[in-house]
Order: sequence, then structure tokens, then C-alpha cells
Amino acid sequence: MRISKFSKVAIMATVAAVAVVPSAVAYDLTGAGATSVTNFLEKCKTSYQNDTKDTLSYSGGGSSTGKTAINAGTKDLAFSDS
Repeated sequence: MRISKFSKVAIMATVAAVAVVPSAVAYDLTGAGATSVTNFLEKCKTSYQNDTKDTLSYSGGGSSTGKTAINAGTKDLAFSDS
């Protein structure tokens, strides 16, 4: 199959446009669960938020809290050590 010159230019323009346009969407992520990861997440959170413009909050509460929240759809992420 032969691709026309116009198609090649259109594909290159599309790839270039997608590559240089930053995502305008920032997400507010919430999590709960195992308290064993709370300190780790706090240390990573600032860099993650600066790099992505997303916000992240993690409330701990224990593994069962995280499992319940994920199953209920009230949190975006959860950790469990049980």
C-alpha cells in the first residue's frame, strides 16, 4: 500500500501537534488504605503533583478501609498490606 505525500504530511502534522500540546486536564486523585505506605506517598506526592499538575490525597485508615473504598467507588486508589 502506498501512502500519498499529502497523507504523510497530515500524519506528521498530527503527531507534531500531539507531541507539543501539554495535557490541559488535571485530576484530583484520592486514596485510602494501608498506613504503611503513607510516608512513602507523602514523599512522592510533591514531585508527582509538580510533574503532572494532578493533586493526590491519601487518608490511610487501614487496608480494610482502602478495600471498602475501592469496592464502593469512592476512592481512585487504595493500598493493602493484608
